[in-house]
Amino acid sequence: MFPTTRWTLIRQVNHELTGDSRKALEELCQQYAQPVFGFVRRRISSYEEAEDATQDFFARLINGSLLQKADPQHGRFRSYLLHAVRDFLADLNDYKTAVKRGGRIQHVTLEPQTLFTKAGKSAEQEFELQWVRTTLQAALNDLQSEYKLTQREHIFEALKGALDDTETI
Repeated sequence: MFPTTRWTLIRQVNHELTGDSRKALEELCQQYAQPVFGFVRRRISSYEEAEDATQDFFARLINGSLLQKADPQHGRFRSYLLHAVRDFLADLNDYKTAVKRGGRIQHVTLEPQTLFTKAGKSAEQEFELQWVRTTLQAALNDLQSEYKLTQREHIFEALKGALDDTETI
């Protein structure tokens, strides 16, 4: 089961940006960066454009009212964020496909990496996969810290290979 988002982080960010709220905002962005990028990457064929779109989304998240509209009464923050990313990409697509002077010319990318990255998984599945990977990595980091604090890091290092098998996910 996935750990749920701490709504206290979101509430903390919704007030003026002080040291604590900036730290909370940073934690939220780090927690969701990979899942959001994975989702965007499934919808945008160019890696660089997907990175740019992800950064634009987080910039709007930070500067806009998206976090203020999040409400635990309406469901999980993860679902809210996924819906917000979908809306953002739809708006981005509308902007990009608007007919401009000399428009109506369709460009097709035939890069080999682009042709094969979309096969097999939907954007939603990629979002969930990246969420799992991010959550597992955070758990591994916490576990390593615990072993380090008790001077048993050598045991963690010996077992790490069996614990970190993200390729099978």
